[in-house]
Amino acid sequence: MLIIKIINMKRIYNLILISLGLFIITSCSDDFITKEPMQNLSDETAIENVNDAQVALTGVYDRLQTSGYWGRGMQIYADLFADNGRMNTANSGRYLNTYNWNIVTNTSPGLGMWDNAYDGINRANKVLEAIESKGFDADDLKGQALALRAMLHFDMVRLFAQTYTINDATLAPGSDGNGGHLGVPLMLASDPYAEPSRNTVNEVYTQVIADLEEAMTLMDGDVDYFYFNKWGAEALLARVYLTRASGGGTDADYTAARDHALNVINSGPYSLVSNADYIASWIADFNTESIFYLKYTSVDYLYTDALGGALKKSGYGDVVANEDLLGLIPDGDVRQHLFYANHDDNEVQMDFYDEDKSAENYYVNKYPGREGTDGVDNLPLIRLSEMYLIAAEAELELGNTGPAEDYIMEIIDRAKPGALITEYGATLREQIYNTIRIELCFEGHRTFDIKRRQDDIIRISVTNESVPRELLFPSYLFALPIPQEEMDANANMVQNYNY
Repeated sequence: MLIIKIINMKRIYNLILISLGLFIITSCSDDFITKEPMQNLSDETAIENVNDAQVALTGVYDRLQTSGYWGRGMQIYADLFADNGRMNTANSGRYLNTYNWNIVTNTSPGLGMWDNAYDGINRANKVLEAIESKGFDADDLKGQALALRAMLHFDMVRLFAQTYTINDATLAPGSDGNGGHLGVPLMLASDPYAEPSRNTVNEVYTQVIADLEEAMTLMDGDVDYFYFNKWGAEALLARVYLTRASGGGTDADYTAARDHALNVINSGPYSLVSNADYIASWIADFNTESIFYLKYTSVDYLYTDALGGALKKSGYGDVVANEDLLGLIPDGDVRQHLFYANHDDNEVQMDFYDEDKSAENYYVNKYPGREGTDGVDNLPLIRLSEMYLIAAEAELELGNTGPAEDYIMEIIDRAKPGALITEYGATLREQIYNTIRIELCFEGHRTFDIKRRQDDIIRISVTNESVPRELLFPSYLFALPIPQEEMDANANMVQNYNY
C-alpha cells in the first residue's frame, strides 16, 4: 500500500480525514493564514466549495516546503551526491550517507521525499476529485493541482528510477532506451487502500506531460511567484522534455524543450536580473526572474532545518562549496560573491572567493536569510535563467550551434559583462554544461543533470581520502531505493536493483 508520510497505508486514512481540513498552512501566502480549520469535516464533505478547495490546495504546496523535500532535501541531495558540494570537516553528521554514496532503504535522502511527494499527490487528487464531482468553477485551482501533481510525479521518477534513455537490462529490467523500465506508481485518484504497482518510466512521463499541457490551458499568466501559473507549468514542461531527451532521446523532445523555454522567455512577464542586482536578488522577497518560488516568512520558516542553515557558517555549515565548482568560475564573475570564507572562529568575514582562494572552506550564500534571520529565504524552484540554459542545451543537441551560443551568452554576459565564452570551457558543450552547473548550483539540479546526460560523477576534491571520488554511469546508485516502509506495506512494490 502506497505509504504517504506514515508507515502503513491503512494508517494514513485518518490522516486524510484530517488533512484536507487542516491546511490552514502558513506556507504559501498570508491569504490563507486566516482560514478556519475544517478538521471536524468528513473526507467526503471537507471540500464543499472553491474556498475549501483553495485551502486544501495549500496543503500540496506545504508538502513541497518540508525540510525532507524542497525545503532542503532536494537541493542537498542534488549537489552533495554529485560534485558541487562536500562535507565540512566540522559537521553535525547529517548527510554523510548521501556524500559517501552509502544509500540505504530506511533513511534519508529518499524516505522524506517519497513520503512528502505522495502525500502531496494524494492531496492534489482530492482537490481534483472535488472540483470534478461538485462542479466548481475553479479552472485556475484545477490547473494548479494538475501542475503540482505533475511536478511531484516528475520528481519521484527522477529520484527512484533510472534515467529515461538508459538501456541496461541488469540495472533496469525492461529498459529499451525509451522509458520501458520501472518508474514509480502513477496515482491519479485518491485511494487510501491502494497497493499500486510501479508504472514504467515512459508512462510516468506521458502522464506528467499530459497534466502540464492541460494545466497550461486552465491557468492565467498573472504573476504570482509562490503559486503555479501557466508560465510555471510551461517552464516545468520545458524541463521535462529536456530530461526525457537527454542521453540519446529524440529531436522532437529537444525541439519541444527549446520551444517551451523560448515561449516563457519571449512571451512571459519575466526578465533576467541585472549584473548589478544579481547578488542582492538572493536576499529579496522575489525578483524579475522568479517564476515559481517557495515562500517562507519569519513565523513559518524551518529554523535549523532550513536550507540556509545547512549551508551557512552561522548555521550548521555542514555542506560547503566544492573546489571542483569554484574553480570553474572565472575572476570577475559576479557569482563568485555567492561564496565566502571564514578565517576567524569568532566572526564570519565575508572574504569572497575571488578575493582569497586559500581558505579551507567556502560557504554558500545563496540563502542569506532575510532581515538577518537564517532560514527565512524564498527558495527558487524555477527561474527564468534556467529557460535560457534549456534553450542553449537543446539547440546544441539539435546541431544549432549559433543559437546555442547566443542563449548561453545571455547568462554569461549577465554574470560577467564582456566575458569571452572561452573563459567557461574549451568547447561549446563544455561552456554550456559549466554555465548550467555554476548558475543553478545549490538549487536542486546537479545530480539530475549528470544522470539525464548519462555522465559520470568525478569528484576532483573531497573532504578526506575515505570519500569515494568516482561514480561511473551506469550504476544502481543513480536510482534511490524504494523506502523500506513502502516495501513492507505494499506487496505489489518492486525494489530497485541491488538494494
